[in-house]
Amino acid sequence: MDNYPEDFAPAFDEAGGVVTPFVEWWARVCRHYSNVPEDVAQQWIHRHWSRSSFSFLTSSRYSFSKERWPSIKLDDVRSRANDWDFVKTLARGEYLYSLDTWLVRFMRTHKRFPEPIIILDNRAGEIEGDPNFPVHGTFPRSYIVVEGHTRFELATWLRRLDELGSEVDVWVMRAS
Repeated sequence: MDNYPEDFAPAFDEAGGVVTPFVEWWARVCRHYSNVPEDVAQQWIHRHWSRSSFSFLTSSRYSFSKERWPSIKLDDVRSRANDWDFVKTLARGEYLYSLDTWLVRFMRTHKRFPEPIIILDNRAGEIEGDPNFPVHGTFPRSYIVVEGHTRFELATWLRRLDELGSEVDVWVMRAS
């Protein structure tokens, strides 16, 4: 968010992984991200520092609410990682399901996300009003996955197999 201000960057290892502990980093930058809940900051901003395609979003423009959604509502969400194409999202979810990863095992066992995904409510096109909106950006007027693309893809497939709970927790961002 906020185009990742250099002054707020955590330290990285040689492979590009964040090494600054979240608690230490958050204590230093939380005043700047006053609209952002701690969980959102940890899962999105800290963990994905400088690697999110939504880095242009201006934190002060958005409010966040943790919501319990009917799982079927995930069908209304689109992912930039899959060119906004829900059929591609399902195909990616089917592929992920075939892998024996900790995430697949967790979601199949618990029928939920290990951490809520973060979704931007862009149904009215509010993203275009962001002062840092990319000149050539195109975003659908829908719900959009901002963080948690892999969990989202897997969840869409699990729902098809009736292996996802009837409700899931998500963080929803809305332009204020």
